Amino acid sequence: MKFRIPYVGFQTTAARVFEGETLHQALRANAAVGLERAALDGADLAGVDLADVNLSGASLYEANLRGACLDGAKLDLAYLEGARLDGAQLSNATFASAQIERASFVEATLRGALFSSADGTGAVFNFADLADAVLIHGYMEHAAFVCARLVRADLTDARLWRARFDGASLVGAKLLRTSLREACFVDADLSGADFRCPAVGGADVT
Repeated sequence: MKFRIPYVGFQTTAARVFEGETLHQALRANAAVGLERAALDGADLAGVDLADVNLSGASLYEANLRGACLDGAKLDLAYLEGARLDGAQLSNATFASAQIERASFVEATLRGALFSSADGTGAVFNFADLADAVLIHGYMEHAAFVCARLVRADLTDARLWRARFDGASLVGAKLLRTSLREACFVDADLSGADFRCPAVGGADVT
């Protein structure tokens, strides 16, 4: 399988094509200048170190990023539908307005990560660490946060219809004006959580 990584230069749309094992060397070589708008659909990037790399606008449809290090990476406006980021390190990474539908973040570390206005319909964050994460205006219908850690997370104005938070910790979390229609919080820890003016029609907080 081949993957395209754009050249970085003045007003150029040229792209280099990499195949097989050379992809990882190419990624590291480009890391210093960024991988904006890189075409990496289906790429196997498991365990790759891309900390602080700029992947804004990149296409990573169904890419394998299991166990990868993306601490501080920029994935704003990136397309990550169906991507697998299980066990990845993503502290302080940014996903502003990114498309992460059906993406899997099981057991990922996402402390301080930014998901403002991201579309995470059907995304899975089970057992993930989202302490201090920001999901303001996030669209997370049917997302799963089972046993996730959302301590002090900010979900202000997020849409979380039918999302599952069973067994999750939302200690000190902000859910101001959050839409929680039919969301499930069975056995979740909501100590100190701020639920001012939420839309909670049918939510289960038993």
